[in-house]
Amino acid sequence: MSRWCRWVWIALVAVLCAGPVSAQTPIRFLSEDLPPLNYERDGELRGLSVDIVRAAMADLGHPDTIEMLPWSRALQLAQSEAGTALFSTTRTPEREGLFRWVGPLTRTNTVFLARRDRTMTIAQLADARHLRLGMTAGSPFIETLQRAGFTGIDAVSEALSNPRKLRAERIDLWMVSDIVWPQRMREAGLAVEDYEPVFVFGTQVLYIAFHRATPDRTITAWQQAIDRLVASGRHAEIVDAYRERLLAGRL
Repeated sequence: MSRWCRWVWIALVAVLCAGPVSAQTPIRFLSEDLPPLNYERDGELRGLSVDIVRAAMADLGHPDTIEMLPWSRALQLAQSEAGTALFSTTRTPEREGLFRWVGPLTRTNTVFLARRDRTMTIAQLADARHLRLGMTAGSPFIETLQRAGFTGIDAVSEALSNPRKLRAERIDLWMVSDIVWPQRMREAGLAVEDYEPVFVFGTQVLYIAFHRATPDRTITAWQQAIDRLVASGRHAEIVDAYRERLLAGRL
């Protein structure tokens, strides 16, 4: 066998032995209960982001390793344990160096939600500084708002605390995603039409956040899988289907 043939044979064996990226780098995917992005119904994990991640898993031959955990626990694990990834994660400058990023999965607007009967007018962020603002514990925006002079921040970890506090006027505003709050209101037994967004804080882009030790090869493979979903139109189909379900109130 010539030297050239030996090198070809060695390269071929290396490729075959390497196998799919998932076999080399199994990932434990972590998420939280946040419909319509990620949630559980009748013992089944569902959601816009769940479906996108599962489609990428199928593309890569990766097993379904998605787990639902409380957000603060999932966030801590994704930063401390190699072989983990977290979604749906807002990519912010503060978080940029904490993870390796794949996506985007989708985009949402973060809004300040109020009771409709309060008839609030908030033209700029400073107009809300004196108000009591409900947020989720672990939000990347807590420090940003504190630096902006917000002193009435009420951060909670229980999913239905903020809608119930807003109804009881224990908070004045709830900072929440525009595609999340209607379903949370329904889960809390509240009428969606009694509430309205009064200020758009900004547009957030949601990603999969991989542990910092994740190899380049793995990140590249997952990004390419997401890119293929977008190019094929499958990504848009998933997003549109969940937006229709959300509007119809049938998650």
